[in-house]
Amino acid sequence: MRGDEPSSCTSPKRFKLFTDLSWFFVLHGMGLKPRDYDPLVDAIDFEQVKSIMQQVRTKIAADVAAAPSHDSFFPQKPINLKTEHAVIA
Repeated sequence: MRGDEPSSCTSPKRFKLFTDLSWFFVLHGMGLKPRDYDPLVDAIDFEQVKSIMQQVRTKIAADVAAAPSHDSFFPQKPINLKTEHAVIA
C-alpha cells in the first residue's frame, strides 16, 4: 500500500472491497504487520467497550440457552428422502 492512499475514514464505503477489519485479517494473514496504531484508538472509551462486550456475552449466553439442542431439532429416525418429506416445525 502506498502512503498517499486515502484512509478508511475518507474513502467512500460503496467503493470498498472489504471492511477495514477484513483488510486487517487479509494483510495479517499475508504476514504484513502495521507500523503503528490508528490514532482513533485513543478516542475510544474502553469502559464503554467493556460494557458493550459484556452485553454481547450475556446476549449470546441467553441465545444459546434458549436454542433447541441438536438432538431435539432433528428427527430421531433418518428420513428416506425418496419416500418421505422432512417437516421441521
